[in-house]
Amino acid sequence: MLTNLHHISIVHCPSIVSFPQGGLPTVHLKSLRVEDCEKLEALPDNMYNLTSLQEFTIKKCPSAASFPQGGLPTVHLKKLIVESCDKLAALPDNIHNLMSLPELTIKNCPGIASFPEEGFPTNLTSLCIHKVEIYTPLFNWGLHRLTSLQNLSIAGRCPGVVSFPQDEIDMKLPTSLTSLTIEGLQDLIYLSNKGFRSLTSHEYLRIERCPKLAYFPKNGLPPSLLQLHIHQCPVLQQRCQKGKGQRWPELACIPEVIFNCYKV
Repeated sequence: MLTNLHHISIVHCPSIVSFPQGGLPTVHLKSLRVEDCEKLEALPDNMYNLTSLQEFTIKKCPSAASFPQGGLPTVHLKKLIVESCDKLAALPDNIHNLMSLPELTIKNCPGIASFPEEGFPTNLTSLCIHKVEIYTPLFNWGLHRLTSLQNLSIAGRCPGVVSFPQDEIDMKLPTSLTSLTIEGLQDLIYLSNKGFRSLTSHEYLRIERCPKLAYFPKNGLPPSLLQLHIHQCPVLQQRCQKGKGQRWPELACIPEVIFNCYKV
């Protein structure tokens, strides 16, 4: 019977528009994947009742405009992936209450113009935000409150952002951070000394497609850093040429440095 289902995948169903009235008839569902359903407009309206749900993925559903009223179940959800949903205007209303959620990924959702004022779930360990058209306030997301966050990945144009973390809004990163990826920040010029000073556990840094980036933090990168990957950042790469670049001495103590896929 449907009530005993643990896993449901709905993939490549071009004609489906909505779920049956009343939603999904199973309280034991642990994972739900909805992908490549181009006409799907509405998600199950009883999702908040799926109290056993641990993973929810929605991808390539360009007609889906919103999450159901009441949001997502707050008890056991461990992974939430939202990707390539063009019309989706906002995250679930209760996303800040998903206290068991460690992993959140939001990619290529241009309709999401803001995040909930209450912020993200404070127990997140991994947060990935790529190609989401959020401009103002850009990085005032309360990231410093995510005291368990280990992996942070941000990609987008972010016009007007010249520093990371942003000095102008006194942006802070959680001290728990071990991995950081910054991609596609077109106006980024320097990495903030204040922002990186507190990263005592930082081991992996990847910077990609930041054409104006020229400066590392004044006091250097965290001494805990083990891997530095820099791709398509021409100004910074020139300053970091081995043996002759102005910034090369700052990189000499990092065990692994890679420029444009080539190990230095």
